[in-house]
Amino acid sequence: MLPGLPVEILQEIACQAPTAEKKALRSVCKDLALAMDCLIFTTVILNTLGLHSADGPGMIETLATGALLTDWSRFPTALKIDLVKHRPPKEYDPPNDRLEGLLHLALSSMPNIRTVVWAIHWGYPTWPRRAIMHFINSSQLIDEIEIRIETRVDMDCSWEQVRGIRKLTINSRYTPTILFAQLTRLVANTRSLEGLHLLAPAEWSQFWITLREQNMHLTDVATNNVTDDFLRYLGSYSGLQRLTLQYPSASTEAESNRLANHFFGSVLPQHKASLLHLSCVAWFEGCWSFGTHNADVISGLHRLSRLWMSVNGHDVQHEHTDNYSEWNAPERLLQIATELPVRHLGIFPADPEESRDTLAGDYKHTFRVSQGIITALLGFAARSSSPVRCGSWCQAQVVRAKYNH
Repeated sequence: MLPGLPVEILQEIACQAPTAEKKALRSVCKDLALAMDCLIFTTVILNTLGLHSADGPGMIETLATGALLTDWSRFPTALKIDLVKHRPPKEYDPPNDRLEGLLHLALSSMPNIRTVVWAIHWGYPTWPRRAIMHFINSSQLIDEIEIRIETRVDMDCSWEQVRGIRKLTINSRYTPTILFAQLTRLVANTRSLEGLHLLAPAEWSQFWITLREQNMHLTDVATNNVTDDFLRYLGSYSGLQRLTLQYPSASTEAESNRLANHFFGSVLPQHKASLLHLSCVAWFEGCWSFGTHNADVISGLHRLSRLWMSVNGHDVQHEHTDNYSEWNAPERLLQIATELPVRHLGIFPADPEESRDTLAGDYKHTFRVSQGIITALLGFAARSSSPVRCGSWCQAQVVRAKYNH
């Protein structure tokens, strides 16, 4: 009976199943296999370091000709490059025109790729880089690119012809100046850009200055480095839909609080009519956390469906201390969430300010505040007229410690 259902219904059912069950369904019969193929063969993982192995040329040639892996050519929509880490061999970058040509054919054989995730590391070979950049530059369908910079590397990539991408993510532990300058130009040249995620210990100001000068209005923004230039950019327009501030802070408590007060006082209200998702989980206690200073602006985000925020310890009622404010931040945040269309709520404890210069947070503090958050949630759920909704928050969305975030 199941194989007799329309393909669209079979795929809708299979979308709810884990990958192992999709594979089991595919093995039942030809009709189910055809329906499952586009759900199973979604991502190609290309380990360019492995191209130097004995099997490397054969693997590229097989993919390039489509002789055996036609499903891997027809169905994938995502290409992940170099996610498998190996130590580079000594002679890692010999010129290889034949392999470069085969890799070019292999990539061109996948016409439906829309997402590219590229991990760049030290010693990256020249010939795969040229083939990959040719593919990215020539594709008309790629609309999302994620660059992961794994090591201290500064290589020259040609992005001049990349057009049409909607989202760019740069995730790095380092600051390669040449590559960042090239990516800044890419942002300036990409008028279709809607989302920009910049996550690295880097100074992103030039990106935000470029966006403001080009009058480009993003709808999806994420960063771990809040600066005056960033706030000037967000404050220059309205219409932001998703905003992630990953542990916003500054070098000092005073500077951090100054930036936070500017954000909640002048910048966030610019987007209250459009914002759907807000994540602002502070690393240290202060004005980035939810409190009396920003409760009104948070409650005014009338379209919000996802909200993640941190709270300060003195605003949470918990055991083992008599030193807390009678204003209970978690309870007020829960109340605001019930008044808004919030479906996903996360409440996290911030570390105390005195741990700013230490390598580890105060775990005892984190545990006490987390227990206070859970206590507030359970008490609120018991009194709430929407027990099912509060129950779902209790099970999945209120996290005991920010280290799980």
